[in-house]
Amino acid sequence: MPVSRRACDFCRAHKLRCQAVDEHPSCEQCKKRNKPCVMPTLPSDAMPTTGPRDANSSLSIPISNHSTVAASSSRHADRRNVRLQESIDDLKRLLSATIDNIRLPPPPPPSTAAKRKYGRIANLNERRDYGISRPRFTAEDLVSLEMDTRNFAPPSSYIQSKHWEARQAESPDPRQQTSQSSIMTLKDCASGRSYLPHPNEGSSLLNEYLHDFNSRIPLFAPEAIYNHVRDCYSGAADKTPLSWILTYVALAIGHRLRAMSLFAAADDASNAEWYLNKCLNVLPDLLLREPTLQLIQVLLGVSVLLQTSTRSRKAALFVSTAMRMAQDLGYNEASQDRDGRPSEDNQEAHVFWIAFFMDTAMNLCATRPNTQKLVDINLPLPSPSSSGSLVLSISDDCSIDREINIFTLHASLALIQAEALEELFSVKGRQRSASLATNTFKSILAELDVWRGTNPLVGSEATSILNSMYRSDVVHSINLEASYFGILYQLHAANALGGFTRRLDVFSADALMSAAGSICFDIHEDAQRLLDIAALTSQANVSVNWITIHALLAALCTAMTYHILGNRVPDAILGTPDLDAKMLTYTEILGVLELAASQAKDTDLASKIDVCRHLHGLVKEGNRLDQT
Repeated sequence: MPVSRRACDFCRAHKLRCQAVDEHPSCEQCKKRNKPCVMPTLPSDAMPTTGPRDANSSLSIPISNHSTVAASSSRHADRRNVRLQESIDDLKRLLSATIDNIRLPPPPPPSTAAKRKYGRIANLNERRDYGISRPRFTAEDLVSLEMDTRNFAPPSSYIQSKHWEARQAESPDPRQQTSQSSIMTLKDCASGRSYLPHPNEGSSLLNEYLHDFNSRIPLFAPEAIYNHVRDCYSGAADKTPLSWILTYVALAIGHRLRAMSLFAAADDASNAEWYLNKCLNVLPDLLLREPTLQLIQVLLGVSVLLQTSTRSRKAALFVSTAMRMAQDLGYNEASQDRDGRPSEDNQEAHVFWIAFFMDTAMNLCATRPNTQKLVDINLPLPSPSSSGSLVLSISDDCSIDREINIFTLHASLALIQAEALEELFSVKGRQRSASLATNTFKSILAELDVWRGTNPLVGSEATSILNSMYRSDVVHSINLEASYFGILYQLHAANALGGFTRRLDVFSADALMSAAGSICFDIHEDAQRLLDIAALTSQANVSVNWITIHALLAALCTAMTYHILGNRVPDAILGTPDLDAKMLTYTEILGVLELAASQAKDTDLASKIDVCRHLHGLVKEGNRLDQT
């Protein structure tokens, strides 16, 4: 008579009942296959198999929701309990020193000299307070005292064992994986086998994301994303691909921001790409699900990562999809009942405006119809004083602090961009008379002037911005200036080339050369300002330039054409005694654009850079500058 017993390797792998007859060494399934019946030989105190982790670091942790294997003897059980108690005691000692860290008063603002200590950027540990305390999280904050430490990390003695080394060798290393990395399957996500870095690294990346990105562009509610990442580490998060991708988006943006700084590690850019590729592998299945707030946030986060990579053109697809989902959920309309969930409604409005200004900027640059029509928006603009964490400050030479709400400025500028797209660059706009188009053109320019007057960055010199801001805030300022100059150039170039009556790409190589001579005297100051601010960032990493590349090309052509034509205008007072210094800026930015073109292997971008290189040579020749 068949007798059930502990499953052999074959029956366990195929989820079959393992039965043997008359104490036969082989089960019925193995006898049918004519194969030996192999039994598992794991020690009783070994941990269950877990997900992938960093292969080069013993600090990477497994994520598992399974209970440990029951001890087969009291000796093994006692030894395991002792190790577990030691781990709990160590964890309590660590938490006792940092449990009140979040309640500590903010440090005093660092001096300008301290910010300049490392050259052109402030020390990451010398963050200033922008009117509201932004708490930093530590690795210990990601773990609660009540959590089961078996789901967090194995005992230290087990890390040194051969079982840890064997399982560690099976784990993928993000630093060694590229776009050809293994696919993160739905099965891996649902079983809790997805990779997470060590808590120290995870808390550092989460701080990078919250302080440098989310405090300016509020994609997530800070408490929500913090609690979600903590749940992923403790094993309490939902076993769904969406749950893991939310964490991966925050970690990837943290890597991307760090890669843009002067303190970038060698593997920050590759790690950001690794997380991005993992997200892209699972997104096709997620897009078949019903729209949710978290899914929209994931799409926008992936779009931000794509925008700062060589695949920046592909971001528009995900942004427009996020915009459609926001429309399906009614985020474009103000909620009638905010008593029940005020914070969630506020986050829904934030997500809508982020999707709107990202989608509008991309559609305007490509002169394609906007996804969201202005007449269908019944939602107030985010108030500049709605949240102090969204405000950054700068100090000019007179020591006058000015507050800048990057998020509100982006949203209000997007409304003007959408109006230009609907009234001038649409099929309906191209069918209007020339006089009506001219009046609309002047009206939109007037709105841009009003918006410009509300932007505190206008009266600040590039040196003041550098001395007063951290590198992440400088990047946000560059993106805002590039968005403004992009529509300003596009309006003037289309008006000069007759683009209001036909569809015209004013950012093409031919249009850059043709339009620059006609409009350079009108927008030269704005072009020069964008180039001066863009030169403040570290040029070793070109991620930020992928977002602003069209505006930078237009600004570079406009500024250099201004100097070329200035030499041919009699008695022209162009104010170019510092042309040598400006040429250094032009040369530096041109080198960054050439590096971007070589990385992307983009022939269209290379042809535009050839135009800039040609104008660069003409400026040198016309002003008899050094040709080296």
